[in-house]
Amino acid sequence: KHLRKRSRIRVINYFIDAAYECFRLHNFNSMIGILGGLNMQPVRRLKRTWEKVQQEKFKKLEQYMDVSKNFLSYRIVLKAAIKEADKHNWAADKIVIPFTSIVLQDV
Repeated sequence: KHLRKRSRIRVINYFIDAAYECFRLHNFNSMIGILGGLNMQPVRRLKRTWEKVQQEKFKKLEQYMDVSKNFLSYRIVLKAAIKEADKHNWAADKIVIPFTSIVLQDV
C-alpha cells in the first residue's frame, strides 16, 4: 500500500511538472487540460496523497487559471506572453497557445 501511495505521489508530481512546463512554454491550452485532469474527483479525493505533492507549484498554476473577474490573472499572463513572443518575432520557442475555450468565448 505504501508503494502505491508513493507511486501516486510521483505521478501527480509528474503532471504538476508537466503543467508547469506547459505554462513556461506558453502552452496554456495543454496546461488547463492537465490541471482539469488533476482536479477531477477521482484524483482530488486522494487526500493523503495530495498532502505530499508539490502544493506551491500547483496552487500557483491554479491562480493563473482563476475564473474570477473573467479569468483576469490568465489574461494578464497571456498578454505578457504575447508581448514577449512578438518581441522575439514569434520564434519557435516563443509561440503562444492560448486556452481555446476563452478565445472562443471572446469571439
